Amino acid sequence: MHIDIKTGCRLREETSDCLVAGFHEGAVLSGALKELDEALEHPIREAIALGDFKGQAGQFLLLTARGRLKSKRLLVIGLGPRKEWKLQSFRNAIGRVESKLEAYSIPQASIWVESLMGPLAPGDAVAAAAESAHLAAYRFDKYSPDDRFKPAPKKLTLLFVKKHPLERLKDGIGRGSAIGQAVNEARNLISEPSSYLTPERLAQYARGVARAQGMKAEVWDFATLRRKGFRTLAAVGQGSKNPPCFIMLEYCPARLKREAPIVVVGKGITFDSGGISIKPAEGMEKMKYDMSGAAAVLGTLSACAQLSVPQRVVGLIPTAENMPGGASYKPGDVIKTFSGKTVEVNNTDAEGRLILADALAYAKGYKPRFVVDLATLTGACSIVIGPLGMLAMGNDEGLVKKIQASGERTGERVWPLPLWDEYLDFMKSDIAALKNAGGREAASITGGIFLKQFVDYPWVHLDIASTAWLEKPTAVMKKGARGVGIRLLVDLISHLEVR
Repeated sequence: MHIDIKTGCRLREETSDCLVAGFHEGAVLSGALKELDEALEHPIREAIALGDFKGQAGQFLLLTARGRLKSKRLLVIGLGPRKEWKLQSFRNAIGRVESKLEAYSIPQASIWVESLMGPLAPGDAVAAAAESAHLAAYRFDKYSPDDRFKPAPKKLTLLFVKKHPLERLKDGIGRGSAIGQAVNEARNLISEPSSYLTPERLAQYARGVARAQGMKAEVWDFATLRRKGFRTLAAVGQGSKNPPCFIMLEYCPARLKREAPIVVVGKGITFDSGGISIKPAEGMEKMKYDMSGAAAVLGTLSACAQLSVPQRVVGLIPTAENMPGGASYKPGDVIKTFSGKTVEVNNTDAEGRLILADALAYAKGYKPRFVVDLATLTGACSIVIGPLGMLAMGNDEGLVKKIQASGERTGERVWPLPLWDEYLDFMKSDIAALKNAGGREAASITGGIFLKQFVDYPWVHLDIASTAWLEKPTAVMKKGARGVGIRLLVDLISHLEVR
């Protein structure tokens, strides 16, 4: 999708397949929208008077211009009450517009941004619009029949009646497009069947991202994992014919080579059967999404590189398939981790924390500014917060608050949980330093407290299990893979002080 910008526009003179304007519930028809209504002989006024159109959020009024405007159609979208407007309202409006254009096979449209954006600054508005348009247009159609989806719009033009400096607005479009496209690439990865996306192919993809963006990349194979002491990652993956590996990426502007990096770590289980502690058959086909944390790391580094973010960022991805087999690790096994701590395996389906343990301990060698890990770690996450947010746990309250602020700005909301020392009692083993599963009580927290034993730097764990896969579409995203975490992390990293 191509996204363009125009300022100082006369809406009646704008040539497009569809002109789009917003209208708040309870508002009085006025200004430029009133002029458009008058040009069309008052269909908006009449629809409001009849109660057919009230301006409720998600309501639409599609009008044929009949040659009275340069545009072929006028689409008026309801925005809800003005007092309830927030940034997510704007994103939702753009997503709904894209979906409506798609439903009517309208290839090109011009969106009057000022009528939708509320108190947003123009640059922030066009960035959010570009991002949301790309997210809404996404579909995973690689294996679908050609007629499964209607075509997405090919071009959107963002219009301003007032004049604004074009370069700043174009920068906003570039930023929003880069982030939206990075999220969509992550959604492609997550949606791929595990018969295709093995750990090795994930590593190949990561190398390709690194080459394209001028980043460093290194991959350790199965033999190297064992030699380097990544025994838990090796153990989790040893039951599959597709061997595990460890992926390291680094984005570093030349002048920041001596700076302490920000490290992001992503769980990369390309398929999770549960191993010997096998999962129920129902829903297991979705366990290809258990590498959503890895996809978030790749998308974050790719977006940072495209946007030339002035920070040094390292991405670490432990990746494996968790499969039952003659060589699989078993309940009762004791594994010595990269850190030297021993772990008793009492549930092979609690594998994510095991592979993260090695990666988090390894991250210490970078002397990081801070570390954030993302993982579809616990099913209990859905019980705690449902599909509306991620859970955050960590050892740095200030970092948690910064992540929460980024979550509010990006719509990827985060809620903190405690890591009280007493929770460690849930993870004590009779024969090793730790066991890898603590039972049903406080299951998301005990996953976090396990990971905490492998860090000694500022750190936050994000459990994204409840938000990584959409069972129902939202205003901005179709059902399926969500690419969660990228927008949040890019915002977090972009807002950090440059050292």
